[in-house]
Amino acid sequence: MVSLHAARTAAALSLLFLATTAPAGPPAPGGGCRLLQTQAAVICKAKVSCRSSAPAVAAIRPLFFHCAAGQPLARPVAEAAIGAFKSPRYFRCCIGNDLLSILPTASTSD
Repeated sequence: MVSLHAARTAAALSLLFLATTAPAGPPAPGGGCRLLQTQAAVICKAKVSCRSSAPAVAAIRPLFFHCAAGQPLARPVAEAAIGAFKSPRYFRCCIGNDLLSILPTASTSD
């Protein structure tokens, strides 16, 4: 069962992502894809339970595919998505290390 806090976090991340990728206004600063890449590159050597991270995983997964498609991502969006995890270790162990391989080696979208 997803907690109310987790559901709100996922909803807030979705809104933040949509707001920063909307075409209206000046473009949001990049750096989010590079942040995902550098944080995910740290190898997870811990055994953690990812059950409580399910909403954060669901919210961040599309960001990896967004970056893999060469689209820019605002750094605050990536920071918020990583911050939704209990800790950076949970980010890396629950999804980061698994999806690192889909990101371009040299990110040109940021």
